[in-house]
Amino acid sequence: MRETISRGRTLRLVMGLLGVALVVLATVVFQGRMNRGNRYHDQGRVYLQRGEYQEAIEVYNKAIELGADLAIAYANRGYAYDSLGNHAQAIQDYTKALELGPELAMVYNNRGFAYYKMEEYPRAIDDYSKAIELDPGYAIAYNNRGSAYSELEEFVKAIEDFNKAVELDPGLVDAYGNRARAYDNLGELEQAIKNYSKAIELDPDRAVIYYNRAFLYLKSGQKEKAIDDFKAVIKYSSKDDMMTFVADSQLRLLEAK
Repeated sequence: MRETISRGRTLRLVMGLLGVALVVLATVVFQGRMNRGNRYHDQGRVYLQRGEYQEAIEVYNKAIELGADLAIAYANRGYAYDSLGNHAQAIQDYTKALELGPELAMVYNNRGFAYYKMEEYPRAIDDYSKAIELDPGYAIAYNNRGSAYSELEEFVKAIEDFNKAVELDPGLVDAYGNRARAYDNLGELEQAIKNYSKAIELDPDRAVIYYNRAFLYLKSGQKEKAIDDFKAVIKYSSKDDMMTFVADSQLRLLEAK
């Protein structure tokens, strides 16, 4: 997920939070109403995977009416509301899910994501911390809590969380990108570039990483490397993407010098 964070004259995009985690419904055999409820759960998961969120909400409404695995139904309906940008409704559903299933670490992570999107960063941190307490190996929750700390400009704490995230999951691309952002804010350009480079190694087709690294190369006086990265942005981003426009403009300026 990408997110615009700069409020200056130059657009800066960074890796943001990972998508909220979909709670997986365990397969359980029931009779009568519960069988129908489970069918609704199965349909709902298909809609969520297709990105058909309104349809998923309607199906989970039916599952809730039948009383079928309510914690999961509320959690996944919350996911659908979150995906539609209705974070307040998502929080209500996640909260209900946690009343019914207080051991669901994924739901704490997802509610934290919704709080993050509403810029309620301390609440987001509380939920990510609870997710980690319930599941100490939850790399995504560490990454997401680090992102919330970054928004509060607590970059040292953020880096500690990103460190833990990549220790638990060395392939978690967003954690490297987010750690690069934190190092950049601390003025540690070499470490920031190193982390963007690791992210590119893991995901060489993601334009936003090249974009962010290009500006760091410019800041550190490495013009030719910046040019190469801006060219990569144009290669990997869509033609109508703002990054493409900015990268093309930067290339024109750099190559004219």
